[in-house]
Amino acid sequence: MRRPVAAIVAAILLAGCGGPATPSPSTAPGGGQASGTQGVAGLASGSASARPSPTPTPSSAPTATPTPIPSPAPTPTPAPVTLTATTLAVHTPTHLSRMVVFIDGGTLLVCGGWNGSGTTGAILRLDPVAGTIVQAGSLATAVHDAAGGQLGNLWLVFGGGAAAPSAATQVVDRSGAAKVVGQLPAALADHVAGAINGTAVIAGGAGTGAPDPRVLTTTDGVTFTIIAALPVPVRYPAAAVLGGKLYLLGGQTASGETTSIQAIDPVAGTAVEVARLPSPLSHAMAFVLNGRLYVAGGRRAGVALKDIVAVDPATGKVTAAGQLPATASDGAAAVIGQKAYLIGGERDQVLDTVVALTPGG
Repeated sequence: MRRPVAAIVAAILLAGCGGPATPSPSTAPGGGQASGTQGVAGLASGSASARPSPTPTPSSAPTATPTPIPSPAPTPTPAPVTLTATTLAVHTPTHLSRMVVFIDGGTLLVCGGWNGSGTTGAILRLDPVAGTIVQAGSLATAVHDAAGGQLGNLWLVFGGGAAAPSAATQVVDRSGAAKVVGQLPAALADHVAGAINGTAVIAGGAGTGAPDPRVLTTTDGVTFTIIAALPVPVRYPAAAVLGGKLYLLGGQTASGETTSIQAIDPVAGTAVEVARLPSPLSHAMAFVLNGRLYVAGGRRAGVALKDIVAVDPATGKVTAAGQLPATASDGAAAVIGQKAYLIGGERDQVLDTVVALTPGG
């Protein structure tokens, strides 16, 4: 995890979690130490537990040669639509970045994060339409740079950082209560997760050392299965689910930021690099709105960005789709209906803003 840029000039691409000291742009706050900037999966400085040896990707079972059939016509990628960004009047009670967000009807549960001086366990309920935000409860273990999986009514927070990376899996209910229900195979922070057909897919990040290549799945937060290995292990990538796959865009490798776009298919049990971005990127926020994959903000060579781009994950083609009101990285993104919301994040300091993104110029 990285420290806010206010402390030193430099997650959305990301080796072990650091302590409570003020983070720098190139080091995630309280997570693992980042070798440059972030990735959609997160990390910081310091460290604790030893990183487990990577588990080899399971081999595929042999299959019979299928009878040739005509290939279906490719599904066209929706044309990108410009998004209008508006800063809402509501603000988080404290500056906040690197948190997990769950959608509850028309409201959002914002869990944990980094408040500029330390890790918080607060769970906030944000109503972006009413313009209200209140504390609903607290995590059982305060973390930032964690990953979240929303499996119907089962809301799971995986790992994260504080004084050291955590392996705990916490379940959060809509009342704001939380408890630890399981443990990841190893401590992990600066990672990402996505829900696909009742299964949470967890990838990227690190405990200590270099980014962990293992891709995990779970349906309950208690039992985890290793299904693949990332071809480009990263921390702090941007990530979003589209078409039954979890896409990781950019991130921080052991040698620096990457342009890699990786696709994880939990049904096939594969993780492959499918394309590359035009430029390296980390610590960005990704989301899918009306069938289009967007990436907002992030960092490049330690510098926070304000661009919003539409990305074709099959080709890596990037199309300009707007601008944030100001540069930002390491915030949380969530979509309700026809709007996306970006909460908090970092620039030269941790932010307390909520930005609405609406289709249309």
